Amino acid sequence: MWKYVNEALKKNLKSKFISDSQNLTYEKILRFVKLRGEQLQKSFPRYSKCAILCEDEMYTALAIISCWFAGLIPIPLSKNYGEKHYKKILLQSKPNLIITDSDSISFGKRDVQNFNIRGGNYSQQKFDIEVDKSLKGISVILYTSGTTGIPKGVLLTHQGLLTNIIGIKSYLKLSHLDNIMIARSLYHCSVFTGEFLVAISQGANIYFFNDSFNPMKLITKIKENNITICGGTPTLFKQVVTLLERTKEVLPIKQLSISGECLTQETASIVRKAFKESMIFNSYGQTEASPRISYLPSQYFDEYSDSVGFALPSTKIKICSK
Repeated sequence: MWKYVNEALKKNLKSKFISDSQNLTYEKILRFVKLRGEQLQKSFPRYSKCAILCEDEMYTALAIISCWFAGLIPIPLSKNYGEKHYKKILLQSKPNLIITDSDSISFGKRDVQNFNIRGGNYSQQKFDIEVDKSLKGISVILYTSGTTGIPKGVLLTHQGLLTNIIGIKSYLKLSHLDNIMIARSLYHCSVFTGEFLVAISQGANIYFFNDSFNPMKLITKIKENNITICGGTPTLFKQVVTLLERTKEVLPIKQLSISGECLTQETASIVRKAFKESMIFNSYGQTEASPRISYLPSQYFDEYSDSVGFALPSTKIKICSK
């Protein structure tokens, strides 16, 4: 994925990654990634597995790209589900390295080397590393939400991600003039591919919202940063709309991308009232599919809001009886 992301960043050097801590232009991101990527490259062989758990989601993004530069395989994690959850994934995934941006995060395992993406320093001496060469060709390992059981690690290839990006770009149009809000963790495949990578591929400015679920603060940040596109679950948007009805505010959002939960007609109607002029896309996917499988074009949203629409051009769907 490094070649693809590198070329996308170079095309829009003035676009930015933004968080509460700082903002970086795509040009500065390229320099940062080269610096950290070379550090990782010197210490770890290709196809090493790198778990990533950061306080600031922007550093999660930088760590992912740095891993790709170095030929390593990122495994994004999320602190939002609690320490027990991410430690369980660490135990299952057996990473060769853990990348973080904070010394305050507890990992439990001390036999795995830690790398601070902010400072560029390792926590301890290097350990012997056994690389699974069968991972050649894998770009990222993403864990499922665990809807049907415990979270499972899914191996996604460069081709799978690229095909999904192209499919999503066919309807979710962005440019360097757009500001997208990443309101959920990159641990989620719909955010990882459908928002983060799609935004980079089209040169949009990316704002990373790091606070826990807080609709009021989300509204404030959307206004402050003139956010024109935002992705989220029906639950998130429903709570945002509830607050907007009280304050009578109008947000600058031009496109909404809904995913992650079943969207009911009732919730769709509520969302539409608050975003009368916005293009709204309802979509369906699963981590194994990189993740987007289908989407409902915005022109059909008001009439068929509880439908997930049509398959992406690259996707074949077969309906089977039990």
